[in-house]
Amino acid sequence: MRGLRLIIAALFVFCLAANSCKTGGDQQTNNTGEQPQISSVTPSSLNPGTAHIEGSIFGRNLNGVMSVNLGDGVIIERYSGISSTEIYIFVSVTRDARPGPRSVSVQTNGGLATSTNTFSIGDNVLPNASFTITPPAGIKATNFRFDASRSTDQDGNITNFQWLFGDGKSANGRVVDHQYSSARDFDVKLTVTDNRNASSTMSRFLAVDASKAPTAQFSISPPTGDIGTNFTFDASASRDPDGQIKDYIWNFGDGTGGSGKVAQHSYGSASFFPVKLTVSDNTNMEAVNTQFVKINDAPPPPPGDDDDDDTGGGEECTIPARRGPVIFGTVLSADPSSNTAIVQFDPNLTCRTGFYNCGDFRKTEPETFYGIVRRMFDLGDGKFEVQVDCPPHFPDEPGDSVFIIYKTCSDNFCPD
Repeated sequence: MRGLRLIIAALFVFCLAANSCKTGGDQQTNNTGEQPQISSVTPSSLNPGTAHIEGSIFGRNLNGVMSVNLGDGVIIERYSGISSTEIYIFVSVTRDARPGPRSVSVQTNGGLATSTNTFSIGDNVLPNASFTITPPAGIKATNFRFDASRSTDQDGNITNFQWLFGDGKSANGRVVDHQYSSARDFDVKLTVTDNRNASSTMSRFLAVDASKAPTAQFSISPPTGDIGTNFTFDASASRDPDGQIKDYIWNFGDGTGGSGKVAQHSYGSASFFPVKLTVSDNTNMEAVNTQFVKINDAPPPPPGDDDDDDTGGGEECTIPARRGPVIFGTVLSADPSSNTAIVQFDPNLTCRTGFYNCGDFRKTEPETFYGIVRRMFDLGDGKFEVQVDCPPHFPDEPGDSVFIIYKTCSDNFCPD
């Protein structure tokens, strides 16, 4: 008998060590902590279609959480244990989830806890917020239209459309218009509410850019003239890529000005006048362009070999200079129709120091052949009117860096 008792005692110790003893009833396995309990869920009810909701499960012995389940139709996006009495949850409910109570279960290292009276699905399906923006992007002056006509409510009707435009402004209505006063990306939000006071929100970004500047372009007709010549200044070639030009302001370079797309003006003295055009668009962006117009007080003097005036200021170059270095300059204005350009060279350059006849007229960078020089007219202070033959290319706007390289007439001819 004493041997039997020793055997029974040994088996009991082995049973405890292996954690395999049963005492009857439903006992949790792998129970390394106290049995968890669920007391409540917040929120206690959610409607079908509810998305991304934060909540909590409250109870006792909730530390060491291993899994959370809120029943059919409820998606647990994430969860985490806060304390032994709270579990944080982040959930969504599918639109087809059936109404009614749900069985909530929590698995911890202490066991499994369930509850059937702490959470339920409501019977009001949330409305669906949806909208379009026309145009999909624009500038500050753009009138954007926000249209929520695609929003739906499958078990009722939408009673309110609330817009937040992302710039501190808001509006109500199915279709609304709005303009922005600054340029950046705006987060536009639409919240729709149905007849049972359930709501949902949709958001999207709208890119609003600053206005693009216009381009100022104009022609002068005729390109040169005498005192009293009536010049026409035409800015019809000016453009605005994202709006319209509203103002054309002229400065004729002689202390007078004008306005309008096309303006006329005559000069009372002979000189070389800078004509400036300023255009502004419907968002007050500006662009400026300047060209020069030459005014003669008399026809140029006839050519003469005995003219020793090297000061310029109205002399037509007639005597080719000796071979010399390349002379560089900048185009101030150009008239491709007559193959004539006004070029600013070194202020000390005159007909005596600068060769002209048969030289190559070329753009500096990238090097481009502009033609063969046939005539130069000294306007003074290093400004010359240069006329060329047979140009395959020719400057069409100011700013080109150019040069003339010496060539003899016998060595230079127009290309085929």
